[in-house]
Amino acid sequence: MSLLRDNNIIQTSLSRFINGKKKIIIIIIMSKKTHVELVTEFGSKAVKRFPTGFQLDNIMDATMEVMRDVSTIYYLHGKEKKQLVIDILIHVVNNTDAGALESLDPIIIKMVPKIIDTIIKVESGKMTINKKPLSKLSACFPCCC
Repeated sequence: MSLLRDNNIIQTSLSRFINGKKKIIIIIIMSKKTHVELVTEFGSKAVKRFPTGFQLDNIMDATMEVMRDVSTIYYLHGKEKKQLVIDILIHVVNNTDAGALESLDPIIIKMVPKIIDTIIKVESGKMTINKKPLSKLSACFPCCC
């Protein structure tokens, strides 16, 4: 049995009476990582994958990689995961040196939430890319086209 209380996951295990012996209760407390710890942990992973930081040419790839990493956290819900991804990406942008492109950091930071929303829409099928428009001929003769 697992219980979620405050910031801890409490797992309990009970054994039964066997031949009149006492039951054993085992309680394991596993502390969930704080938001800051998660940002730091996943941020360092992202920096290893993108050592020069996030630029306009790799922000989409970086966002997808961080989203993939964060999706493994089972105790966070959708909006919490999205906020964590945003915070990780902003943390990396602010803490890496982009050299001459450092002036683009505010633009990248503003793009991050919309990039995440777009990836989610594409993944969930709410947005399709390269959807082929129906021609008038295929609308009239769907069996032939």
